Amino acid sequence: MVFIFIHQNFPGQYLSIVRHLGQQPGNQVYFITQGGRTEIPGVRKIVYRPQAATPCSCQSYTTVFDHAVRAGVAVAEVCRGLRADGIVPDIVVGHCGWGETLFVKDVFPHVPVLSCFEFFYHPAGVDVGFDPEFARPGEHDGIRLSVRNAVNRLSFSSSTWGHSATAWQRSLFPASMQERISALHEGVDTERVRPNPQAWVKLAGAHPILTRSDEVITYVARNLEPYRGFHIFMRALAELLRRAGRDAVRSER
Repeated sequence: MVFIFIHQNFPGQYLSIVRHLGQQPGNQVYFITQGGRTEIPGVRKIVYRPQAATPCSCQSYTTVFDHAVRAGVAVAEVCRGLRADGIVPDIVVGHCGWGETLFVKDVFPHVPVLSCFEFFYHPAGVDVGFDPEFARPGEHDGIRLSVRNAVNRLSFSSSTWGHSATAWQRSLFPASMQERISALHEGVDTERVRPNPQAWVKLAGAHPILTRSDEVITYVARNLEPYRGFHIFMRALAELLRRAGRDAVRSER
């Protein structure tokens, strides 16, 4: 079979599936992306470059939509190149959040397109106004987020089916859209992510080697922002360090 995957950050949510498909004899796996140094055996990576934005007097809320259209046009051009080479996929799978799947059907009208619908924006109760410490939702947030959801809505109309990583994410979309969106967990590589009694890590400097017998507190996030609880972690860290110092003094005694 011939597969085309699309995600601006290779390989994104599709690492496990493209790795698996790339190892199967007879498969042709193409991945359209904006770059990245990672390579996966059996997967041909094709880099696209959206046309750079030019200064304009458009309303500020439309800039996200403009970037999405530019990404969609660039991906469509790559697809036209593949079609010109005689490559017609059996299925196209891609993340629609940045507009990359917007115009795939214009190139491959009869090919099923499965799009990842990761998030539908709401003016309250989800990603806006979730923490009373910060400013309340503005009176224009509803308008701004409606425009931002335009990419989701247009991508939905140009997709055969959709998938979300969790049932909660799927539930954020309007009921009419949920009818064609399935909740599909992105999976965990249990061969690599599993308990290991011999696991250890050595931190930089003169720190000791940490093993399973040590208590380790970690915080992991792609961006250090309130949206991901960074301010809460930093405040908790001060108390954790205070307690750790107190316990260290006790042990020395």
